[in-house]
Amino acid sequence: MTNRIALVAFSASIAAVSVAGAPQDAVTFVERRVVQARSESGLLHNMIVTRPQGASERLPAILFVPWLNCDSLAIPESGLHGAQIILRYLIEQSGMVVGRIEKPGVGGSDGDCTRVDFETELAGFRAGFDRLSADEWVAPGGLIVAAQSYSGGVLPLVARGHPVRGYLVMSSWVRTWLERLLEFERRRMSASNVPLDELAERMRRYSELYGQYLNGHGSPAELIAVQPRLAAVWDGTETHQYGRILRFFQQLQSLNLEAEWAKVQVPTLAMWGDEDLAMHRVDHERIVELVSRNRPGAGQLFIVKGGDHSLMAHGGVADDVIRAIAAWLKHVVT
Repeated sequence: MTNRIALVAFSASIAAVSVAGAPQDAVTFVERRVVQARSESGLLHNMIVTRPQGASERLPAILFVPWLNCDSLAIPESGLHGAQIILRYLIEQSGMVVGRIEKPGVGGSDGDCTRVDFETELAGFRAGFDRLSADEWVAPGGLIVAAQSYSGGVLPLVARGHPVRGYLVMSSWVRTWLERLLEFERRRMSASNVPLDELAERMRRYSELYGQYLNGHGSPAELIAVQPRLAAVWDGTETHQYGRILRFFQQLQSLNLEAEWAKVQVPTLAMWGDEDLAMHRVDHERIVELVSRNRPGAGQLFIVKGGDHSLMAHGGVADDVIRAIAAWLKHVVT
């Protein structure tokens, strides 16, 4: 039977550096501090930076970019989902410096995650990239940039042409946000056994509502006021969807991520769980295809059998997932 990294509690051996609002962080065997980076939007972001305990030389570094929700990237003591288990592995066992940039209003950073748009959030990610690149713990040669969920697709925008060793993309996207969202709604309804005739009608309504809203032709509330039948497929509020402001997703829709990934020439590992409803295999295949056009073999696809959106299957993260990441990291930094 395949071994798995289980969801178990563990205690920190190093006390957290005291920075206003910075959360406690249950990581072991590392030296840890919290640094700050000010973005072009004017917000001051906290970033948790770790390196192996006892390290004295400058080391390759990984910047981990947050997922969609407004949770901190600090590691909780228990109840970890798969992406947190992988992040804990990177922190404790990769042998590298790891920087975790916090979103606006999260982990002691300025602002309010629930009210900022994507461009403001991206500015914070870029500030974290610049701060970690210049950190005294970090070796020259570029960062590895990693993310799970929505932020994986935007990683080339974070680096914006600066030297990068490689990209680790987990459970993410590259097509337009509208395409991804419509496929998610169809897969979600199919998994819920919605009757086929009802599914088709709902998809027509989703296409109409999301197509207009995401492309800036009115808010869902305004569109529903004119076409009340669309109310049946809207589960957000007048101002938010998935806990983020509507403009956030309109800005995602405006991106051309395929054009950004078409410029990437560094090693890229795209990982996807085959039971992930939210993100889709085709996006990961497309990222690999675009990168490999520039550098044959640079893009790699890893499918997690039975893996959910956080790459967890059967209560943990399979050890072959960790081995694949470890082998890829070794290839990238040697």
